[in-house]
Amino acid sequence: LLINVTNAVIDDYLGDYNVRGITVVRSSNVAINGSRFNNNIEAGVHVVDCQDGSVKVENSTFTTVDGDDGILLEGSRGARVAGNSITGGVNGIVVRASDLGHGGHRITENAITGQSMHGILLGGPSLTEGDQVLNNTIRDSGGAGVMISFGRTLMVSGNDISGCTQGIG
Repeated sequence: LLINVTNAVIDDYLGDYNVRGITVVRSSNVAINGSRFNNNIEAGVHVVDCQDGSVKVENSTFTTVDGDDGILLEGSRGARVAGNSITGGVNGIVVRASDLGHGGHRITENAITGQSMHGILLGGPSLTEGDQVLNNTIRDSGGAGVMISFGRTLMVSGNDISGCTQGIG
């Protein structure tokens, strides 16, 4: 659990059978890289109230059998989620805004496969805006490859989506 942390690098971490693999709260300049997250109940990585756009989750592997989400971005701005492999769970990547103006995340070049609901879900109790979902490969999700439930000024481009109930919903 990282709360109010500045300048942290988490490399080659194994988060196995936890409620959450890593939770990052109100922090800046945090990089999670080259790590493995297996069968975490709520999320492999949970980013909460990080506002300056400097949190990165990159080149990591998420495998979930019975858990919820691979990566959950909640009430944050400008996180970068790139180059990850996410298999199973309810949703691969979830962006939930909790206030107006949250969003601006860059979700790119992830391989997402076999979720029971959506590969990527953008939405929440408040509008998410300015998110970019680019060049991801999404396969065999039970719902949409990319589901937009409450957002504006979003960019969804270059994604390869197949075997889902909907490509983009």
